[in-house]
Amino acid sequence: PGGLSGPQIPAGKPPQLEPHFTKHISAQQLDRLFPPSFFDDGFAFIRDPLARVRSAFHYHQSKRRKIPEDESFEAWLPRIANFDKQTHARFDDHFRPQSTFVPDWCKIFWLEEGFDSFILWLDEWTGTTHPGRMGHVLHGKYTVTPPSDTVLHFVQGYYAEDYARFGTPPAVAAPITDSPPSN
Repeated sequence: PGGLSGPQIPAGKPPQLEPHFTKHISAQQLDRLFPPSFFDDGFAFIRDPLARVRSAFHYHQSKRRKIPEDESFEAWLPRIANFDKQTHARFDDHFRPQSTFVPDWCKIFWLEEGFDSFILWLDEWTGTTHPGRMGHVLHGKYTVTPPSDTVLHFVQGYYAEDYARFGTPPAVAAPITDSPPSN
């Protein structure tokens, strides 16, 4: 999540944080770091859990090489149910539910909808305007296929808290895909 703040960081010894907290800080860690009045407002971009976990799998397989190249998404996915804190950290917490990171007070934006509504909200919040659009391209180079019933069932169960809290992603005319656009 992103925070928009007013006051200064509280004095004193900072609380102990996970070594990787700067990449994905949990809402619980954020609460330990800052008093409730520190942020004037906040926002978070969330993503459809299935698209997000598939993207994280391919990222850690092709870019980070933490998942064997010959491992299929469907075969590997159930392993995340047994991840401990250290294993999640090894994967930069990309497989944790998004609700772990998003404080209740954050304004939610869906990545699938793009950034236009965020820019409007930010303009309203700051009292300024941003003349240009914010682009976004996902850089995955893998083909997205419809999920099997097994994958769908697992994702709906494992990320049940995300679905309960955030609902399902809004349908958009041109959904973001995990493949680069063709030119």
